[in-house]
Amino acid sequence: MQRKAVVIKDTKIYKEPNEKGRWFSELSKDEKLFVGKDKVRNGKRWYLVSQPDGKTGYVLWETLFLWKLVSVEIEDGFMFPTEDMENEDRQPLMKGDLLFITAPSTESKPDFYQVEDLFGQRAMLPAAVKHADVDSNLSVNTGMLAALAGLILSFKYAFEEPSFWSGVKTFIFAILITLVSAFVVTFIVMALQGLVARIARRF
Repeated sequence: MQRKAVVIKDTKIYKEPNEKGRWFSELSKDEKLFVGKDKVRNGKRWYLVSQPDGKTGYVLWETLFLWKLVSVEIEDGFMFPTEDMENEDRQPLMKGDLLFITAPSTESKPDFYQVEDLFGQRAMLPAAVKHADVDSNLSVNTGMLAALAGLILSFKYAFEEPSFWSGVKTFIFAILITLVSAFVVTFIVMALQGLVARIARRF
């Protein structure tokens, strides 16, 4: 499963996980990209990354920060549009709210994390707001169950076709629909987790 990440140190994308190998693209701090599986080579950890243009390669793990899904653990907290905790545009948080930490705290901003909610709203979260990492397997597993159910139905309808080739066509079409459905179900489950927390905040 791919995850979002942000570049925290200027780096390069290599064709293979080898600093002495060939590289094909440079990354600047604060650029965003998707990362996949990690690999250890010569004692160093690398991530397989993909760019918006579809190109893939390897980047050293210490140059990236992977987005983390966290759950707010306190009842009455706030996140802010800036580092100003007196800002009147602050947004209330409640226990169970889900946020992505999109960048680590830094020396210049040690008391805040950059965050984004499930609807894409960005803000600054005080480091003092207690939070816990969330196991996002719920949404992923739900999507996998949807894919499995679709796969079973694909076989069923394929075998019911009168000829071999019509069965193959039906099977391929059903597989494509299944993949799209699994992606949509995964996204919906994650969105609903945040929506439930928002609705609960109104009561």
